[in-house]
Amino acid sequence: MLNLFIFLLIIQNIYGLNSRLSIKHGGHALNALQRLLNFFESDARNLNLDGLYGLRIAQGQLNALDQHLTSSDHDENDLTDKNQIIQSLSKQIERIANISLNQIQHEDSAYLHRFSLVAHQPFIIEYQSKKIPKHLIKHDERNSYFDEEDSDRCFAELLGK
Repeated sequence: MLNLFIFLLIIQNIYGLNSRLSIKHGGHALNALQRLLNFFESDARNLNLDGLYGLRIAQGQLNALDQHLTSSDHDENDLTDKNQIIQSLSKQIERIANISLNQIQHEDSAYLHRFSLVAHQPFIIEYQSKKIPKHLIKHDERNSYFDEEDSDRCFAELLGK
């Protein structure tokens, strides 16, 4: 999930910027998101509600980026999505979300009902970019164990304060 949040922060920095550095990082972020979505899609039935919420946030940000790139106000810079990668990623998230929603509905419909507003549609978060404290960034460490407390800390750090 942390990879997904880092993607969101990088994509947020692309808005309104013309530097080649931000374009380069935006491309890296989209490639990282593609790999992450492929992983999620391979096991979508085991995606929990926090993971689904993260996907809906990513989908909302992708849709907002796509709107920004295709708007008439966008003529001031060179960023485009000619290959419709952004739309493709958003559609992939929709497929994953639908599979996950069906499974969560089957397992715990009351729990899903409590969070239906953020689980059933793309979700856009308006926020200002900020630096992630260095102690939260882990390099070269892959751990398949990611519990609820870790997830809550990620959400709080990135969306809170």
